[in-house]
Amino acid sequence: MPDTDTFYDIFIIYDASDMRFVRRVDGHMKANGLRCWVSWDDLSKTADGQAVLRSGILRSHTVAIALSPKSAASQICNELIQYAVNNSKRFVTLIVDENIEIDVHPAIAENPYIFFRQQDELEDGIHELLDLMVVDHHVELHTELLVYANDWETRNRNRGLLLPLEQVNEAREWLAD
Repeated sequence: MPDTDTFYDIFIIYDASDMRFVRRVDGHMKANGLRCWVSWDDLSKTADGQAVLRSGILRSHTVAIALSPKSAASQICNELIQYAVNNSKRFVTLIVDENIEIDVHPAIAENPYIFFRQQDELEDGIHELLDLMVVDHHVELHTELLVYANDWETRNRNRGLLLPLEQVNEAREWLAD
């Protein structure tokens, strides 16, 4: 489960059939000092679990999908992709198996992708993914502001959760860019 005070470099959406691959990617990301959030439990079956998954997406600078025929067809995977898109998250596709016979979510075609098929070298894909994980202050601020806005919204717009003036000014400058 994501720590509610931590921001993550990457959140990985996947189908359970791709768990072995995702564990390998997770291990490499963590070995390189990145904060990776992956749900090893099926949280999608309850409203609370889905809220935890959405929180993990908001708290991550980048969202990835481990793309395979099963994840492409998965309703929960597609809902999580759409949630990431609705929140303007950076998105990358990790292609595990490209033999997909259905239309995939449009975000998959519109964003960067990296091949992780059986014939591809895992290390090459990992290096490519690590290069994509570099973020600037604007991406970090976007993630922070999304989390603050979501907290404010879900807590009945509590005035105590409003941003201090300094952060409001920083957010305005960010929006102007």
